[in-house]
Amino acid sequence: MLTKNAKISETLRGCIFKEPFDSATEAVKNGGTITGTIRGGKLYCVSGTGASFARNAVGRFLTNGGSLRLRWRLNDTSSNSRPILFYGTDANYLIKVLHKGSDGTVSVELRNGSGNNYYLVRGTVANGQVAEIVATWNKAGTTLTLYVNGVYSDVDATSGSLTYTDGTTYGALQVGYTTGLTASTDVVIDEVQVYNTTILTAQEIADYFNNATFTYNKRATVILPMTADTHDATGLKTLDVSGKGNHFTFGDGSTATTFPTKLSDRGYYFDGGDSLRKTAAGLVGASGLTMFAVVRNTPTASQAIMSIEKTDVTTIAGLLYKPDATLIRFYGGGIAANNAANITAGLSAVNVIFGITTGSVTSIYCNGVLGTNAVTPAALLFDAAQGAVVGARGSGTTTPMTGDVLAAGYYRFALTPLQILDATYKLKKQLNVV
Repeated sequence: MLTKNAKISETLRGCIFKEPFDSATEAVKNGGTITGTIRGGKLYCVSGTGASFARNAVGRFLTNGGSLRLRWRLNDTSSNSRPILFYGTDANYLIKVLHKGSDGTVSVELRNGSGNNYYLVRGTVANGQVAEIVATWNKAGTTLTLYVNGVYSDVDATSGSLTYTDGTTYGALQVGYTTGLTASTDVVIDEVQVYNTTILTAQEIADYFNNATFTYNKRATVILPMTADTHDATGLKTLDVSGKGNHFTFGDGSTATTFPTKLSDRGYYFDGGDSLRKTAAGLVGASGLTMFAVVRNTPTASQAIMSIEKTDVTTIAGLLYKPDATLIRFYGGGIAANNAANITAGLSAVNVIFGITTGSVTSIYCNGVLGTNAVTPAALLFDAAQGAVVGARGSGTTTPMTGDVLAAGYYRFALTPLQILDATYKLKKQLNVV
């Protein structure tokens, strides 16, 4: 039950514990014991009260590395550091998050034993203000990092050594207080979340703080009209190289496999000579580009799935391409090997493909699985029209594909790994291919 409060995409990303304190009843179901008061989706703690979770995931965070996210508000001007989160024992603790109201110092410490057996990093949040921290623990690199209210902080960063055995010997995860330390008389805890192994990216951390993690669809996007219900010829430029005139034909289901009479209730069937083009100025945003396509009957070789419109196909950017029978490739800036990210894993009857470029990294995902990252891509290149092309590349005549594209679109920014997982799941559910 530890992930019952997490979204599916968060679980896929590696979330193993999430407690939003929506109600005492639900917190208990999540393995918690409540001694504070929960109201309005927050845990109110006075001296010696809060919440503890005997079945917690913090031990795995320590053992494997990962990310710890916590949001609270302290109202206490004492010069004593107040415990916000604690895991371990009084004499030999493992994780401690403290906040000192007098000067706003926020501390995250991993410790086992005395001396130099600890890692420490600090930041600052004024007393009475909301503090949201994400601590990431790279177990392999033995690096503890801290983000405070979405911003990286390395104040007083200290590295030592850490030896411990994971298990139940360190007791419960305590939130808002800890046995043996003086707790504040006024702490409000909003949310606790743990990711196992996963080191959240700086953008994912900033999105959490800005409540922008799951609002990406509300930002500037170009979603192409790929269903019978949403088809709108306005702004579309059609190209019928083969003369079959079937870009906008939806099969009647009278046969199982032969177009145009096979069932095609959504998307377009491309016959190796057609393409769909849409004028969409400003496809590429200041923070990169994301393009996606949901493909059924994935083409086998030397066929383009979608691209940004450009007359010179050798310098085109933003291209999803099927170079051979096993690879799907995304070019982030010009058709050259060092601009391509490839993937071979995860292919199925219907594939949800995302290509992302940030200007510094080119990535491709297929059904939520990350492919091989390329080196730094070249600059994004596109014609002034910046049209969208599906079923071919360039101006719509080069390397056309054979197969179905059920959905396609662009984001004028680079989606984060968490957002890609969320979008992949939602597309599969929407298209009933989960």
